[in-house]
Amino acid sequence: MIKIKIILPYYFKKEYLSNTIELNYEQPVSIDQIIKDSKVNSIDVCFVKVGDLVVKRDYIIRNSCDIKFIPAVGGG
Repeated sequence: MIKIKIILPYYFKKEYLSNTIELNYEQPVSIDQIIKDSKVNSIDVCFVKVGDLVVKRDYIIRNSCDIKFIPAVGGG
């Protein structure tokens, strides 16, 4: 069993009650599928960090880990 803990930064708190989402998978899974399953708007996710690495959406998760969604923050 692969346990994924998604850590959501402050930006997402207005949309989600918790700052973490936990998902379980039986087989390796892509970051893109994790975003879909977490029901986080994919447009809001600019970067994804797995540990200290910034990874692409086609990156495959094979072991339990913590993932952090980083939003695109703009200002002017």
